Amino acid sequence: MKRMFKFLLFLFIVYAVFFIYGDLITQTDKSVQFFEQKVVEQDRDLEVKLSFFDREITKEEPLDQLIGKSLSHLLEAFGEPVQSAPSRYDYEWYLFTDEENYFYQFGIKDNQVVTAFITGEQANILPLEIGMNYEEVERFYVFKEEVEFDRFSFRLSEEDIETTPIIMLDEGILLQLYFDIHTDQLSSIRIMNGEVAVKHQPYYLSYTGPLPKKSRLSNDDWEMVTQSEAYAIFILTNMIRKRFEVNPLQWHNQASQVASLHSQDMHQLDYFSHQSQDGRDLLDRLTDGEVSFSRAGENIAAQYTDGLAAVEGWLNSEGHRRALLDESFTHLGVGVYQNYYTQNFITDKR
Repeated sequence: MKRMFKFLLFLFIVYAVFFIYGDLITQTDKSVQFFEQKVVEQDRDLEVKLSFFDREITKEEPLDQLIGKSLSHLLEAFGEPVQSAPSRYDYEWYLFTDEENYFYQFGIKDNQVVTAFITGEQANILPLEIGMNYEEVERFYVFKEEVEFDRFSFRLSEEDIETTPIIMLDEGILLQLYFDIHTDQLSSIRIMNGEVAVKHQPYYLSYTGPLPKKSRLSNDDWEMVTQSEAYAIFILTNMIRKRFEVNPLQWHNQASQVASLHSQDMHQLDYFSHQSQDGRDLLDRLTDGEVSFSRAGENIAAQYTDGLAAVEGWLNSEGHRRALLDESFTHLGVGVYQNYYTQNFITDKR
């Protein structure tokens, strides 16, 4: 009887120890889950990392940590760029794209990455994805009317918050998001350091002390800027058309020359209109430029950060969007001059 009692006592002790230990394990698991939830809530405001997978190397790398990396690091990850050219903001653009699925353009200054513009169906930018809707993105970030950094402060309008909110990430890195307001989806992202953001001035800016100085470009540099931006506008336009399952456009040299002359004319004569100061309209300009067409359309823009921002602006304007996504157009000419941008869409007669 005593042996039976001792045996039952032993089983009870073992069961009690196991129960208490099991409860400790359960409490630990709960604290880990709570900690993870807490981190997500904190990250939503400030600390969510962006990452990319380059198209050849499978390892994941935080994109905001790419800001400040060397040019050699960039070339090792992505290979040779499709094009490299000066920008209008003291850095040099390096473009990596297959012209259909991914578009990575990095700004390099003093041999370091200072900014990037990213879009495309295969442009992986964790935790975000191109095409993610506005509410989904808000799970990661808080969009604010005022974003402060260093000696500067951006003040955003309601329209800015709806179309191009900007978020402060770690260590002075800013993330600008471009949304397509017609679909409520993320269209592109731009990431940059504080100096680049101030030089871009995409919003109302207040500050103390001096502004960063912009270098003056030579005529040769401006020519390379306009050519590289025209090409980037062309590629981005076709990638957007692919997003909406619309046929890609072919580059048209003569229409591009007509578009360039119109951008130059608007800049030099200080006007903004589809009708030239001499009374000519688009059809007149295309005819004078010996462009053969059966149908034509035109988008113009001015005073945007660059050509990429201009395309995102056209996408959010109902009339410009119609031209951008018109299935009947077959060719595109693009002309950039200083801060004026022109797209000439045509349907070839042939």
